[in-house]
Amino acid sequence: MSTNPTTIRAARLLIAQLGLTPDDLLWEPTDIPTFAEYVPKVAAAAGPGAQRTYGTYWAYIVTAFGDRPLDQVDATDIQTLMRQVVDLRIVRRSDRGGHSTAEHLLAAIRTIYVHAIRDEILSPHHNPAAEIPKPRRQTS
Repeated sequence: MSTNPTTIRAARLLIAQLGLTPDDLLWEPTDIPTFAEYVPKVAAAAGPGAQRTYGTYWAYIVTAFGDRPLDQVDATDIQTLMRQVVDLRIVRRSDRGGHSTAEHLLAAIRTIYVHAIRDEILSPHHNPAAEIPKPRRQTS
């Protein structure tokens, strides 16, 4: 059975519009762990500096998304959590509106997704944290 060249062109166009590559079509998903299952693995792989910086934020992430699989959180969920964590921050005299808090939470969740992609738990294109722009730093 020969394939129609028009069908092949249409399939290539669709794949390109979806932002996929042929390798993505060969990727087989595995059982997706929940945040509660996976974050401790990421924390164990992190160095002491990352554990100190992101540990609090990983705890917030597990509290918010713990029972959800890694692929069941979208960019809006992450932005909502960022706003909530910024609102919960301890306001000190040197407070700058929670920019560092938002930046650290985003970096912490990006770390989780980078590990999940590297461990082939998620496809290379599944990183909702990458869709969120990093908060701009204010001038000092």
